[in-house]
Amino acid sequence: AIHEITGTYPYAVMNLPLGGDDNAPIVSPCIKGTKTRWEILPENECVQTDMDTQTYNVLSSVLRQTQDDNSFVRDIVFPSNGASCSADYADSLEEVSMILGNQCFKRVHPEHLSVFDLTLCTREENPCTLDLSNGDHPVKSPLDNDGNA
Repeated sequence: AIHEITGTYPYAVMNLPLGGDDNAPIVSPCIKGTKTRWEILPENECVQTDMDTQTYNVLSSVLRQTQDDNSFVRDIVFPSNGASCSADYADSLEEVSMILGNQCFKRVHPEHLSVFDLTLCTREENPCTLDLSNGDHPVKSPLDNDGNA
């Protein structure tokens, strides 16, 4: 385990809700200069979001042209000039999935699969808001869905 080698507790963030709040609302990926993150899945794991041809072509082009070569997520920044989604979708595509070839690109939270060091949360003074009432430390004693540490 990486903790045994480094002495740290790194965690990848998953399953965060896409929805924003009044301070940081989730906006359409079609807004110029907007950075969005897309999870890459097999095509059979999603349903294509209904959108017009112009919007599909623009978003698929941006997804294909990015320099991001991560095989799990792709970050894109919508171009500041040139490309544009149709007026019907420019402001309304917060949650979106697109099938490109044999892959699904599903828009996810901007921190999805980001890795954070939670070592501070394991200290006696515990600066994190953690529920320690069940006896197991949620950072020191994690189990993933398969029951493996």
